[in-house]
Amino acid sequence: MNKPPGSGRWILVVAALAGAAALVLSASSAHVLNVLVSPENLARLQTANHYLMYYSLVLLMLGLFYQQRPWPGLPRVSVLFTAGAGVFCGGLYILCFSGISSFAWLVPLGGLTLLAGWLLLAWTAWRQGRD
Repeated sequence: MNKPPGSGRWILVVAALAGAAALVLSASSAHVLNVLVSPENLARLQTANHYLMYYSLVLLMLGLFYQQRPWPGLPRVSVLFTAGAGVFCGGLYILCFSGISSFAWLVPLGGLTLLAGWLLLAWTAWRQGRD
């Protein structure tokens, strides 16, 4: 089977970098930041860390799957998951470390982007099954 240009390797690279970032931020939250931030912000950090790790694992699975079965929509799904996780988690990180509540609007925007990724994944799977 011929693969389309770009083997999806970038998806695996993003997954690995997101996983590494989630690990570093989780360890920092548990050992250093827990004395520097309020309990409310620590809870936000933990939420962001969990979501970042979840989506790094989702991207890892998508990247591995794409290398075996290069469904055309999977790179777009991966872009939405990458952007959504970045905006969702980034919004929480910025809110925690800056204390500026005007960044809170990023969190639901990231969530909507993640939702769009899941819906596009469902559509891609549906279309692939019909071809």
